[in-house]
Amino acid sequence: MVPALAVAAASPVSAAPKVPCWKLVLNDAYAGVFDQIYPLSCYHQAIAHIPATTILYSDTADEIRDAEAAALHGRTFATRHPQSAPAVAAVSSGGSSLPTPVLVLGGLAVALLLAGGAGELWRRTRRS
Repeated sequence: MVPALAVAAASPVSAAPKVPCWKLVLNDAYAGVFDQIYPLSCYHQAIAHIPATTILYSDTADEIRDAEAAALHGRTFATRHPQSAPAVAAVSSGGSSLPTPVLVLGGLAVALLLAGGAGELWRRTRRS
């Protein structure tokens, strides 16, 4: 039994899996503060791993590039617009509510249809 304890004590404790550096860069981008300087390859990998919707609806890639430029000068970087969560989660947050621009454009479309219908009705009544 003693040899088994010696082997167990000598074996390394299973360490937590190492998080890829690009994930750390993305987490910093979502938090709005790059409080650590990473190897340049991490910034490039992070940009390559940005979800498509995040690229479309945020300036995360630009902020990562700005953080990379600051890292080249040995400085950390704080973004102007910290995100509370990745933009992907913000875009698909529930599905029951419509974005404001869609509601405004829909209302405008209905108003134009009503105005066109009223104009046509007025034109027909003027003919008789």
